[in-house]
Amino acid sequence: MAKNASSILLIYESFDTIVKAIRWSRSLTDAVRRCIQFQLPGIIAVVLAVVITAVADKDMKPAIGASQLLWICLILNTIAALALATNTSPIKVLDRKPEFKPSLITSNMWKMIVGQSVYQLTVTLILYFDGPLILGHDTSDLALKTKLNTIIFNTFFWMQIFNALNSRRLDNNLNIFEDVHRDISFICIICVAAGIQVVIILFGSAAFQTRPGGLDNIDWAICVVTASVSLIWGGLVRLIPDPWIFRIVEPFNELVQRLRGLACSSRSPQDEDEYNGY
Repeated sequence: MAKNASSILLIYESFDTIVKAIRWSRSLTDAVRRCIQFQLPGIIAVVLAVVITAVADKDMKPAIGASQLLWICLILNTIAALALATNTSPIKVLDRKPEFKPSLITSNMWKMIVGQSVYQLTVTLILYFDGPLILGHDTSDLALKTKLNTIIFNTFFWMQIFNALNSRRLDNNLNIFEDVHRDISFICIICVAAGIQVVIILFGSAAFQTRPGGLDNIDWAICVVTASVSLIWGGLVRLIPDPWIFRIVEPFNELVQRLRGLACSSRSPQDEDEYNGY
């Protein structure tokens, strides 16, 4: 009975085990939250961008092609997720005060998710609709249209890379590069992804429908600089007071908690016993 009623079960005769359990539990929760904070903006932005640009195009072709979309999904769901999940969790996680049944998506995360989604979608649509005017491209020329779509694809990729840096933090601290030199796996995975992207732009025209020969230096500068603004944008979003966001998202969190309670109440006693046994 004592085992069933307990939250933590000590296997070894040492209270240091409790400290380790709390530290690893918080580290695991933070890893999941970092992945969510990184993945959701990219998914929301790319889905809306593909739908809007496909509807706007007379041939129903989106700005981001199928193979390009596959590579972006690989970045969102695998490479960067692994980089953020393996983020070294220092002893600082023990400095936080305990929270009573905290929501998985916090107010700080909601700010970053919505803010980065808006920025990524806005940049993509501006490049698609106003890119010909800004860059002086005639989209009636197939080669120039391919170049514009390559710029859009490349910019969207680099926005994911910079958003991965933003997602290293789950609080309002503006120092997103804190201890990044210690996180070797994060640096290696991001560098590998960036290297593959360069190869795709330079030599992947046949498979990824990019511009043959790649982009010139000015186009690369446009892509990287535009994407890097998401770092500044992320800092501005973090300056938004948390109580404002809390008032907006609290009804949604309460709805989720009620649905979770209904799901738990629908379990049979046998299912509840099996659930408690794990």
